Amino acid sequence: MWQWLEQHRGPIILFLIALILIGGAVFIYRQVTPGGALEVTIAPAEEITVSVTGEVKNPGSYELPNGARVANAIKAAGGFTHNAYLGGIDLEQRLGHGEHIHIYHIDVLSKVNINTANASLLDTLPGIGPVKAQNIIDYRTEHGPFLSIEEIQNVWGIGVR
Repeated sequence: MWQWLEQHRGPIILFLIALILIGGAVFIYRQVTPGGALEVTIAPAEEITVSVTGEVKNPGSYELPNGARVANAIKAAGGFTHNAYLGGIDLEQRLGHGEHIHIYHIDVLSKVNINTANASLLDTLPGIGPVKAQNIIDYRTEHGPFLSIEEIQNVWGIGVR
């Protein structure tokens, strides 16, 4: 019999390894919840990092507690400068990790280029909310840059229709 074991040692070892792997799989399977999914709990981050730039006293990156709002980020950055344009800022907006807040200069209204401005900058203009800002960007994307300020009247929601 010992001779037979010596001759079949390789297949026997492979069989034992397979048996161990199957046993491990059964053990892991039994740890799975009845719904068939492995239950994993991920705790939310305790802190988030946000970047605050523009017209604040101390621009930079700040660690804030999870659930912080724009007002918390502005306070961490030392508050607004006297040149800060406060239009379009939602101080109660909750922040997520990696967000960027830019506070524009009070002269922003006279310096907005409607051919290059993003939606948040367009939203700072009087009478332009998020929907009209997106309409401006959509028009610009479809028709190219505005060649005159009058051409903005062609944007849905701005011109007479």
